[in-house]
Amino acid sequence: MRRQPSSPSPAPEAALRSLAAIASELRLADLAATALGIADRLAAGRVYVACVGQFKRGKSTLLNALIGVELLPTGVVPVTSVIVIVRHAERPFATVRLASGARQSIPVADLRSYVTEEHNPENVKGVAAVEVGVPNPLLASGLCLVDTPGVASVFAAGTATTRAFVPQIDAAIVVLGADPPISADELALVDEIARETRELIFVIAKADRTSDSERGEARRFAERVLATRLGRPVDTMLEVSATERLAGIGPPRDWRELEARVAAIAEHRGRELVEAAGTRGVQVIADRILHEVDERDGALRRPIEESERRIEMLRECSRNAEQALRDVTALLEAERARLHQRFVARQDAFLERALPMARRKLADALEQLDVGGRTQRWRAACALVQDLFRPLLTAWQQELEPLAADLYAEATSRFAELGDALLRRVAVEANLAPGGLLPILAGQPALAGTPRVYFTELLSSTARTPGQWLAAHVLPRARFEAALGRQAATYLERLVATNASRITADLDERVLDSRRRLEHELRGQLRYTYDVAERALEEARRRREDGVEATEDERRRLADHRRAVEALRRAPSPAYMEEC
Repeated sequence: MRRQPSSPSPAPEAALRSLAAIASELRLADLAATALGIADRLAAGRVYVACVGQFKRGKSTLLNALIGVELLPTGVVPVTSVIVIVRHAERPFATVRLASGARQSIPVADLRSYVTEEHNPENVKGVAAVEVGVPNPLLASGLCLVDTPGVASVFAAGTATTRAFVPQIDAAIVVLGADPPISADELALVDEIARETRELIFVIAKADRTSDSERGEARRFAERVLATRLGRPVDTMLEVSATERLAGIGPPRDWRELEARVAAIAEHRGRELVEAAGTRGVQVIADRILHEVDERDGALRRPIEESERRIEMLRECSRNAEQALRDVTALLEAERARLHQRFVARQDAFLERALPMARRKLADALEQLDVGGRTQRWRAACALVQDLFRPLLTAWQQELEPLAADLYAEATSRFAELGDALLRRVAVEANLAPGGLLPILAGQPALAGTPRVYFTELLSSTARTPGQWLAAHVLPRARFEAALGRQAATYLERLVATNASRITADLDERVLDSRRRLEHELRGQLRYTYDVAERALEEARRRREDGVEATEDERRRLADHRRAVEALRRAPSPAYMEEC
């Protein structure tokens, strides 16, 4: 269905510049800087194509290959910590935009000092974004490639930075892999981006490191999971190797199609995508300003003593919320224990189903084992076991992953309900403005991270005692073969059972990480609300010191700001985003 357009409103660029001016008057420098940044890119017609995905998928390397030069820092650990925007320029340059609104030019060679976790841990330098210019024909049409911090790394700030940037994404290159194909965090991020834009290009990176069968299995799995989550089939997944592309070696794979699809976004959809970005930016900035205006007007209307009591009430609410959070956390811990039992039950069912099949495969393989000496046959048998158990466990892990995500969502939905009820209670008790607190979950709860388990081969189990070695060499051939079969089967059972337990333990750990993430989100909401109320009280104190007339003037000014922001906010959404 299509929404009816509202009354005429300013173009998004003009609206954003007006919102930036209002934010500056309200001394909201970071908000003003964000609004101006969006307005500037609308004026230049720049389309933001963001590279998103889990950490260490190879996003920075892929962007380097697209622009044809190793510009963005890469490494063996999570690297990118802030947003990096790469656009066309006749001469290379780099500009750091700080959260305060200030800008500073830096040598391109110094990028690592500002954009990497190593040199700017948890973004302690307060970098809002870094803009880099390079001469490149792909970017000449206004296309901008955006490098984002990977989600689900140990650095929570990186995930938050990427999620906060989602409203500015016009199109996304979603970089996936084969191990694992797609994580719950990536799935949640894609879902969030899909609400803002339909322009999604799915890429399986590092194609040179996996076999055709591994990539095919990963592609089918990811396509199925994405189609279910998005409610529509996904476009063809492109298989590329950015490393090969940069080195000028290997087959082209799907690289030319990737370049063509990226270029087509700016060429054929650029204008409407930029307009849509402007509309989204206006909505987000306007909502933030209206929240601040409501809080400040309320602080001016109330006597200072009442506002101080309100702040104290917020403090008390926060303390109560902490206690309530502990109670809710206890409930989630109980849910985690129940989840563990369900994971263990799945593990037991898997072992019951898989072990007999694995033993039969091993027996068949041993019969066909064409190795002469007895010592060599034992080593070859161990190698057979190792070759057998890994695909078996990998298949079960991939089968278990979406099920675990569903079980987690089911278990945490109650936590989300209780957390949101807690936020609503705080809002009522503290008399917060509408929209002062948001639900802690924008969508379905997602299981944190990706499988982090590394399979063990229990190599110590392959060592034979002197007695076993001697028996193996004096036993008749038939008895030796029977003993070899039994020992290999025992080794196989230990490998499968041990590594299945490691998968289950990894799921337990990720459920714990997810619980901590939800708690962090709830506390962040309370902290944001408290900070806005504190700013409003300080503003009220300053105005009261100037007298009644100054206070009334400020209230009139806030009312004018509210009317202006509401008028600017009434921009209709682009038609292609309103159809369903």
